[in-house]
Amino acid sequence: VIASVWEHHIILKIPPEKQHFWSPQMTVSFEDLENGLTRVRGLCGPKPSVWMMFIFFYFLLGFIGMMVMIMGFSQMSLGLSHGILWLLPAIAFLILMVFLTAKMGQRLARDEMELLFDFCRKIITPMEENTTAGTSS
Repeated sequence: VIASVWEHHIILKIPPEKQHFWSPQMTVSFEDLENGLTRVRGLCGPKPSVWMMFIFFYFLLGFIGMMVMIMGFSQMSLGLSHGILWLLPAIAFLILMVFLTAKMGQRLARDEMELLFDFCRKIITPMEENTTAGTSS
């Protein structure tokens, strides 16, 4: 596991030679609390480029679907041919394919995600034990 460290942030990644398109990354942030303890928050998910690709496809298909509906229902209300509405099931099918592709990617990345979680647990657990040992005396 490779780590990039910033002030109150750590990004954990799979080494480049073992990465594939669906490889996840984990962002861990540390927040100082008023009682002297530290809150640790983690988020595990795909790389930002993968997120953006899915956002782009959902936006594009949603926009095309809206344009098809506007044109089709406008033509229907004017009594013109509204055959363009037959594109809506195809667009819905494409949105479903994007969704299923994302689910497939999640399954392919599951083992690597567990590796990142286990790595994080191995580091944080001793810190918790030291903190609780220091507060009990």
